Amino acid sequence: MNPARPPPAAAEAAFAQLLGRQATDAERLRLRAIQETLGIDSRDAVWLIFVALDHYHTLYEQFPALIRAAAAATLVDYQEHLDTRAAAITRNLNEQVRQLEEGLQVEAAAAATASQQALARAIAQSAQRMAMKALRGPRWPWVTGGATAMALALLVGIGVGVGYGYARGYTEGYTAALPLTPAARPVRPRDP
Repeated sequence: MNPARPPPAAAEAAFAQLLGRQATDAERLRLRAIQETLGIDSRDAVWLIFVALDHYHTLYEQFPALIRAAAAATLVDYQEHLDTRAAAITRNLNEQVRQLEEGLQVEAAAAATASQQALARAIAQSAQRMAMKALRGPRWPWVTGGATAMALALLVGIGVGVGYGYARGYTEGYTAALPLTPAARPVRPRDP
């Protein structure tokens, strides 16, 4: 050991006095390497500056881990928030889907009822038209035949009436003229 250098206990005491805690093994090794490389005495004022700088070095070595931990915690919090928000949105969407499905079911039932009613009306109208055609179909020959028979009966009646009237008129005319001409013979009219 160098006679000008104080024992390592004096260096550690300076570290404890400046920082309020004992140095770790890594800090001791690093400080001894600096002290030997630069040839600094542990009672030198510069030595306390190096102790303080080493303390900051130790603190700054912890920053990346602290930053990673804070970032991880932030990401976990953000993920939890996103999961909570996604679950709420999913519940909301599921509720909207359920409401839309209920509305669609009601509309589908109403449309089915309306189409059933329209089908029933169409079937009733078709049945009514078919019944009317069925009633008219066999009726027309009878109506036509009856009308023809009535027309023929009317024509026969008119023909008989005209023929009878003609014959009676001829007979009455002849009878009325007979006393006027005693020798005339009646001429029979031709048959119509």
